[in-house]
Amino acid sequence: MMLMPIDFEVKEKSLKAHAVVYQLLGDVKLEFDDSHAMYDEGTYRRVLDLDTAMVKVEYYANEVEYVREYFASNSYQVLASKISGNKPAHLNFTKYLDNKLLYNSYVNNKNQIIMDRSCPRLEIYGNDNPQGIQFSAVLDLHISDGAGTVCVLDGRKLRVEGCNSAIMLLVEMNGGEGINDMEVNENKEKKCEVLMWGYLPGVSPLQSSLTSPVSVRFPESEVDGDSWKDVCGGGCGFGLAISASGKLITWGSSDDQGQSYLTSGKHEETPEPYPLPTNDPILKAAAGWAHCVSVTGKGEVYTWGWKECVPSGKITGSWTSMKTFEKNRSAKQSSTLTEQGSPRSQGSKSSVGSLSCSDDKSVEDESIKRRKVSTRQEYEISMPADETLSAPPCLVMLDPLVKITSVAAGGRHTLALSDVGQVWGWGYGGDGQLGLGTRIKTVASPHLIPCMDPSSCRKDKPDMVHQESVSAGALSHNSVGNYIKGIACGARHSLVITDAGVLIAFGWGLYGQCGQGNREDMLRPSCVSSLSGTQIEAVAAGLWHTICICTDGRVYALGGNQFGQLGLGTNSDQCEFIPRLLDASVLENKNAKVVSCGARHSVILTDDGKIYSWGWNKYGQLGLGDTIDRNIPSQVPVDNFVPKNIACGWWHTLSLCETVS
Repeated sequence: MMLMPIDFEVKEKSLKAHAVVYQLLGDVKLEFDDSHAMYDEGTYRRVLDLDTAMVKVEYYANEVEYVREYFASNSYQVLASKISGNKPAHLNFTKYLDNKLLYNSYVNNKNQIIMDRSCPRLEIYGNDNPQGIQFSAVLDLHISDGAGTVCVLDGRKLRVEGCNSAIMLLVEMNGGEGINDMEVNENKEKKCEVLMWGYLPGVSPLQSSLTSPVSVRFPESEVDGDSWKDVCGGGCGFGLAISASGKLITWGSSDDQGQSYLTSGKHEETPEPYPLPTNDPILKAAAGWAHCVSVTGKGEVYTWGWKECVPSGKITGSWTSMKTFEKNRSAKQSSTLTEQGSPRSQGSKSSVGSLSCSDDKSVEDESIKRRKVSTRQEYEISMPADETLSAPPCLVMLDPLVKITSVAAGGRHTLALSDVGQVWGWGYGGDGQLGLGTRIKTVASPHLIPCMDPSSCRKDKPDMVHQESVSAGALSHNSVGNYIKGIACGARHSLVITDAGVLIAFGWGLYGQCGQGNREDMLRPSCVSSLSGTQIEAVAAGLWHTICICTDGRVYALGGNQFGQLGLGTNSDQCEFIPRLLDASVLENKNAKVVSCGARHSVILTDDGKIYSWGWNKYGQLGLGDTIDRNIPSQVPVDNFVPKNIACGWWHTLSLCETVS
């Protein structure tokens, strides 16, 4: 590892006309991988701009141009620096504060490193009792939007992976202020909590639903100082979140939940770390119906659960060897997981639409009927808690040069996004959700999906002409982009976003969820051409619907609307085959920034920290205090909390929030 220190020093200070010298306060340490040590000396350039008091350093390493810019203000003891590369997701480094003295250093919940210590001084003209000062320093980190992850190492370091650029701001204070006088001190730090609502049967003795947000207790077994870092939704009846130390936390399942109970680690009321066979911190995670997938700080992927969702790879453990799994439990407990209602009972409204999704006596609609029946059978099969049907955590075998930064999980398939913007997929592909051009039912190893194939946005695709009633020909290859920056999975369809903001869809299209203007399955990645000219920033998907957010905060919805999950205020039987703008009055002057979908409900988070939900609400997954479906967005009350992220499970919703004192 190459160490790149940047020194900063407390400025000289006079006291009673005596010369006072303070020791070096500390260093900002940046550790890069070995590739930076092999930089091209011929490309190295260092420029000092006297007008702006900035230093700019440029160099090439492994065909990537890196730029570092530094600005220092002695008056306020501030050091600002920016690091960037000219290729996406290539910036990886570890940063921390160091000092030759004894000091206290830790990472808080805002990606800030705090250092606090008393610094002794030397009184040159003699003093029998020289007094020291309290110094404190805060190193703040911000990474570029839409790319990269940050995790905590050893409680005092921050590891940045796969970002485009990073900005660091160092602020130091001295002269007796100390950390207790700083606005970002630990006592004043806003604590992060996770809120949950919806169907998490294990958290209630009677397995009743949570119709309003409730705080999730942080695992008592974790070390002091650890806290919630992010929420990842979860699967059917269990929650999934990540701690600041990089532990994957699961909870909420019950022993009648079959495969989901095994997949969650049999964690019921009490949240506990899932026993993954790695000590590397978890950066991202996702869950399908009954399988999970996670990404480590090294870019490795672990997956487990339903066997057909787990690719052939390196098995790193077994159910019996995982200490958290209870012994001598019956392996034949069963529950019925259905497409329409509770895992134990039915009685909900029909899923059959009445507009373009209606049934009639035509040959075409007979085909639609068969596709619907197939779907219904798929989700109504019994799911016994049989360990032979479920795979323990498996290290997904990828090329050593492939580094994964993000994952998404569908009903029975998985997508993984690499640091260079490529998408890999595996699992069930019978509806085209793996984008390989076929209806192959099982893909047992990761395959590269040709998302950026020029033919994906061209009118004259030979095997897709019959499927395209909305032309994608208006989009040239150059306008599509150069790499993928975002991924999402529905139950049986997939979506990706390019760096140019183009939305690409593939997979099951019965309800129009692929946005092609028809109900055909898309076996290959295809641009949603009706959004041409609109840059998409985020996307999420459910069983039959898709919700996406534009860079300007507008929201578009498409697909099935049987429970109002599109939020358009339209008839529940109406499908939307091309994206429609969600123009609800409650969202006027609001800018959405995060979106997540459950099976049949949708949730967004706006830039002013408000949560809005709509769709199916049988289990209170909308968080509105009742079980009434909504076909327009409604604000979720989260008093005394400031939401920072949202993530939906199959029939529940989670939110990462800061407390408000």
